[in-house]
Amino acid sequence: MIVESWPWKQQLLKDADLIDRWASKASTRRSFHLEKKVFLSAYAMRKLFDAEKLTSQLADLNVKAERFSLLPSKQPDWWTRFNFFEYFDLNAPEKCTVGVRQLLNLFIHSKVFAEAVCSELDLRVAAFFVNSDLTKDTLWQIPVSEFTRLMRIVGNDDFPTFKLIIHPTTREHRSWRGEGDPPPHITARLERFLKEDKT
Repeated sequence: MIVESWPWKQQLLKDADLIDRWASKASTRRSFHLEKKVFLSAYAMRKLFDAEKLTSQLADLNVKAERFSLLPSKQPDWWTRFNFFEYFDLNAPEKCTVGVRQLLNLFIHSKVFAEAVCSELDLRVAAFFVNSDLTKDTLWQIPVSEFTRLMRIVGNDDFPTFKLIIHPTTREHRSWRGEGDPPPHITARLERFLKEDKT
């Protein structure tokens, strides 16, 4: 559990700059640095969500992406990570959005993780190909700019109001983090939770 979130958020801001910088370089060391920063940043952001250290509305964030379907007759296996381009229809991208929690889990549980460069002659990293052991029939392409944008949103997040309620029977809790009073629909949801019969 994260107790003090400020150092984690500051590190995310620093690492967002590092990811952008490494993505713009053609270097033999680039892949390791990007893997390390992306994986650790995804884990840190998920832990901040889990520890309720972020504004509640951030859970509704979506990230722009593209997804690719599995080619007919192809069956993903352990080797897919090495030649994923033979398994998915990269000629038919579908624009989509990915919810923030799903996105973080994709990276944390990634089965495929690879760089998508701008072109054969321009070796800057434009995006990451990723899927997970739970979503192996679909491949996503996440722009670097979208991932680092999320890192900066999380890194700069702060909330002055923390509302916590605890169920009198089960000691389960619900919280809301934001500014001022919770919106009416959140207040109603919290009140319903307190009235639930947990016996």
